[in-house]
Amino acid sequence: MKILMINKFWYNRGGSETYTFSLTNLLKSKGHKIIPFSMHHKDNFPNVYSNDFVSNIDFVDSLKNFGMVSSFKVASRNIYSLEAKRKIENLIKTTRPDIAHLHNIHHHLTPSILHPLKKHNIPIIWTLHDYRLICPNSTLIKDGKICEKCKGKRYFEAVLAKCKKGSSMASLMAAIESYVHRYFGFYKLVAKFVTPSRFLREKLIEYGFDEKRVVHIPNFIGLKEINSKKLSYPPLPSNYFVYIGRLSQEKGVDILIRAALEIKKAHLIIAGEGPIRKELEELASANGNNIRFLGHLKASEINSLLKNAMFLVIPSTCYENFPYSVLEAFAWGKPVVASRIGGIPEQVKEEDNGLLFEPWDKENLRKKIDYLLANRYLLSEMGERARAKVEREYSAELHYQRLMNVYQQVLS
Repeated sequence: MKILMINKFWYNRGGSETYTFSLTNLLKSKGHKIIPFSMHHKDNFPNVYSNDFVSNIDFVDSLKNFGMVSSFKVASRNIYSLEAKRKIENLIKTTRPDIAHLHNIHHHLTPSILHPLKKHNIPIIWTLHDYRLICPNSTLIKDGKICEKCKGKRYFEAVLAKCKKGSSMASLMAAIESYVHRYFGFYKLVAKFVTPSRFLREKLIEYGFDEKRVVHIPNFIGLKEINSKKLSYPPLPSNYFVYIGRLSQEKGVDILIRAALEIKKAHLIIAGEGPIRKELEELASANGNNIRFLGHLKASEINSLLKNAMFLVIPSTCYENFPYSVLEAFAWGKPVVASRIGGIPEQVKEEDNGLLFEPWDKENLRKKIDYLLANRYLLSEMGERARAKVEREYSAELHYQRLMNVYQQVLS
């Protein structure tokens, strides 16, 4: 089968790219041909189809020199890209794909690419990695708090709240984009939407999407590099716990730091970058050096960090979809302490493979961490169940079977 794999970035940038490239490798291993479509970038992985990629655009840089011309160019590219439409039309004609699998396309590629796909009768599958189809700000977050004011297609609320980067212009563009894409029926061209979490599926249906066109398929993680026979579950793996992810307000890292400052029995290690790193480092420095920041790490470095950690903490205050870091921790046989929010409780089960705490509740988080540190025998027991869950529910083979079922449904 020839599969057109579409994502606006073709280099390692975040969780959606991690999934996209893992899926690409999985499908290739099964004998399928992958045809990528993306945007040019200096960090892109090399491929023979790069000439068909759209030109690079950095919206932040484009708006620095504010003016009518620059604003119009950014707005037009952001909402409906004629270049992306033209380029994918050419790619379709030269490669004749059987199916198109979309991931993150907004802003840089835009749903303009859906029309050529529909014109050539290519079934469209779209895996969603955030809430962009129902929220102009993609996250259902405003000022670090849950916000659903745009429900009922009230996208003008985003402009009133300046929820996109605190900017009236960016929020206006995001709201217009949402109105155009919904009211001109772009999303009706998609055969199936795939959601990694049941939570996201339920949100889409709640916001008016046809439940028959939304299917839940959890993400997966390859286990070849993490061989269960080589794993051990000692009572005391090490003396640190970790946070791995973006350093931004909605991730709740400040809450984790405040909890960790009161914990003397172990160290917190934070891996990741983001807009509030300096602010978080200043907060952490208030109480000695039991908190370390490692910055952005390569995949091999993350594996090494997890291998020797006691457990992972995810303190998010936003509707997390299906955090990939949970799968990584589980694959290494590590329990997870996480917020009871969004899709996280579908992965982390209380006192089974981890612990759940109430979002924003620093004291509740501290008590959960202290509980694990005081009962370290639970680390091995929960870790074994975490690894078993990955093998049972999130394996590459099971994911492939689930996805092929969806492919066959839309092809038929």
